[in-house]
Amino acid sequence: MLTLITALVLAGCGWNGSGSPDPYALLPGKWGWEGSDDCKVAPEVISFSGDRKRMYIALSPVREDGGREPRRLAGYRILRETPAGLEMSLTGETRTNDAGQPVTWTLVLMSREKYCWQRSDWGAGCTRPLQRCAVKG
Repeated sequence: MLTLITALVLAGCGWNGSGSPDPYALLPGKWGWEGSDDCKVAPEVISFSGDRKRMYIALSPVREDGGREPRRLAGYRILRETPAGLEMSLTGETRTNDAGQPVTWTLVLMSREKYCWQRSDWGAGCTRPLQRCAVKG
């Protein structure tokens, strides 16, 4: 897995800040998919349990018809910290790898303002980035 994270960083899909990122400090807050109107319409909100064993995302994904699903809470069990983020399992995950095991997800911090998702059976690919929503002040 360390090789995978190294490959992601080299491919521009990993942390490009100085030092190691602290996902528990950087991730809480509102996020939206890059190039979308998520931040204005329905930002995803990340939070952690007090014991740092679970991450939660409140989200309202876009449906195929362009509308939005009702807001729901996705829960992730944190398996381990990685050099650039967190490896997690999604509660109720139904997608499986070739061996029939549920896939795991690695949240890869690209910077303080961006992250992407890497699925355990994808190889070195990452999703389109999510970006921190601007704080209104």
